[in-house]
Amino acid sequence: MIEINRMLHEQIRSLGAGTYEKFLCSELNDNWDKLVDTSLAAKVKPVKLEHGVLFVDVESSALKDQLKFLAEEIIDAINETDRAYFPPQILGKIFSVNAGALL
Repeated sequence: MIEINRMLHEQIRSLGAGTYEKFLCSELNDNWDKLVDTSLAAKVKPVKLEHGVLFVDVESSALKDQLKFLAEEIIDAINETDRAYFPPQILGKIFSVNAGALL
């Protein structure tokens, strides 16, 4: 299974960085509730991944403030997750699209 997943990643990566980042964001969405706390997963959604920055939609400005404190933990969880899903160090920053702030 891991070999098939690796081959899939290689094929999609060969289509270009933009296509690959869309694929990775889709993978993040599919696994989001495994990567972050369940209550947070319902209120914060990945929107896109671009140049190592994950853009998220945050339900409220109060939650955006809370997310500032959790951003590093989320980044680490994504970067350290099972390599069958994500390549090493895909994420460096999180940006809230509706609050317009780097977290």
